[in-house]
Amino acid sequence: MRNFVRLQLVAKVTYYFGWIALVCGGLVHFRVVGPLFDAMNLTKRNLFEASVVCFLICMASELRALVPDKNEVSSGALAEQKQGSVLCAVIPNRALLSRNEKLQKPGCRSVSS
Repeated sequence: MRNFVRLQLVAKVTYYFGWIALVCGGLVHFRVVGPLFDAMNLTKRNLFEASVVCFLICMASELRALVPDKNEVSSGALAEQKQGSVLCAVIPNRALLSRNEKLQKPGCRSVSS
């Protein structure tokens, strides 16, 4: 879970840096703060490229956060195998099933009520 939180943090930070760079590029374009950024040797193109790169990193981090980590998947499968017989929740679906039928995952034993 730490990997997921870290990737989302990277995505949020780069997202906001991208917007800041884009707003600064707009201010330079409209010559509001031109001399300030000229003194730092930042052009409109540099600011635009920085914003695009930040948005790309943001999207990549968000997409990577959605994919489960190999360690998380394998540790979850090992824990399930160690338990042996896994009890699964029975989920009734009133629209599709009759009163006595129950929807259950294959390979799971149900708990008698």
